[in-house]
Formats: sequence, structure tokens, C-alpha cells
Amino acid sequence: MEQSPTTPARRRALRRSVHLDCGLITSDRDEPTPELVTDLSAYGCWVATSTPARPGTHVIVAFQPPGWDGEVDLFARVTHSRGGQAPGMGLEFMDVSRDLFLVMKGSLTHVPPPLPPRRLEPSEPIRDIVWREDLGDRVVTYRVSEIADVVA
Repeated sequence: MEQSPTTPARRRALRRSVHLDCGLITSDRDEPTPELVTDLSAYGCWVATSTPARPGTHVIVAFQPPGWDGEVDLFARVTHSRGGQAPGMGLEFMDVSRDLFLVMKGSLTHVPPPLPPRRLEPSEPIRDIVWREDLGDRVVTYRVSEIADVVA
């Protein structure tokens, strides 16, 4: 599996956080398999799946965009795939009509972007920062706990 080289700076549009059931058809599967779209833009999406296809594979993805009454079926190309703890694949939509593109872009305007992934594991050490302030008639002690940003 290839790791995703796509960074937010390289994207053509802001991804939006969604939780949409979808059907996915690949050359290996003639019948749609139920999967989950977890982020979406007018240009493409991320499909969370335990069986991601190889980059370059052409697929058909069917889902109901936010605020729509009907389902759309789109041809797409797998741009990158990932296995491991959060497996899935990035899809780039192909041959989307201008009207569909504009309507989908508009329907995503009020959907928030995904939260950034958490960098630190909860098992990492916690560091206490303590300082004292002498106010003359009393001493105030401040204590702040934070997860240490440990670089291995």
C-alpha cells in the first residue's frame, strides 16, 4: 500500500468531514460493496475501507451528498491507498459535469472540515509545569499539566 503524499496545501479544495454510506464497484467486484465516505470535496473523497484498491484503479462510487434527496454515481480514480490502523483510499472524481460540480461544491459550503489527526498517543508522558509567584503577603503556586511533545 502507498502512503498518502497529499497534503492540505496540495489539495484543490478544502475537504469536508462527512459520514456517508456509499457503494463501491471495482474491477474485482461487480456488485457494490458497502463502504463509508469520511471526507468529501467537489473533486474527490476518502473512502474508509478494509480492502483499498491500488492507486490508478478506476472505480464507481455511489453516495448521497449532504443536503441532497438523491444519490450520485461517479466514476473515480484511486489516487492513493493506505492499510494499517485507518485503512482506506483517496478517490479523484472523473468526468463530473460542471453543473454537478457546482451543486456539490455549494452543498458542502456549510459542512466543517475534518479535525486534524491527533499526533500524540495518550500513553505518552505527562509533564507538570510548576511555578511560584511571591506576592509579598503570600506565595501563589501554579501547576499546569500537559502531554509532553516527545520526539523519538
